[in-house]
Amino acid sequence: MVKMLRNPLAVSAEIKEQCSTDNPAFYIKYNAAVMDNHYNYAQAWGRYYFLAEPELVPGQGMILRGKQDSLMTYAEQIKACPAVIRRNSGLPNLYLPDSSLPINAYKNQQVLTFEPFTYFDQCIIVCVG
Repeated sequence: MVKMLRNPLAVSAEIKEQCSTDNPAFYIKYNAAVMDNHYNYAQAWGRYYFLAEPELVPGQGMILRGKQDSLMTYAEQIKACPAVIRRNSGLPNLYLPDSSLPINAYKNQQVLTFEPFTYFDQCIIVCVG
């Protein structure tokens, strides 16, 4: 499922301090419309971010600190990945060994009476299971 950004707002941002592309700090001019936005797409990097509450810097503007949304950023690559999913709590793969899947082994032993019959002095016995 792809997130849809409603009412996107394009703003220019600067990077003024050392940061990573996973957790950047965007410096922007003050904009009241940005105050309620908690999600961001950085076009220059092609990545999506969850945003913390904006920090106001007097005389300079705002700082928006983000944490990368890896699922949305790499959604197309994840969808195209030809992989076998090993863990799914709702639908386990019974063909793969899984230590988290509880499996119980029971021994079912039955003793049945047997009426042998002979066929030219030979006894025929059949075991099933």
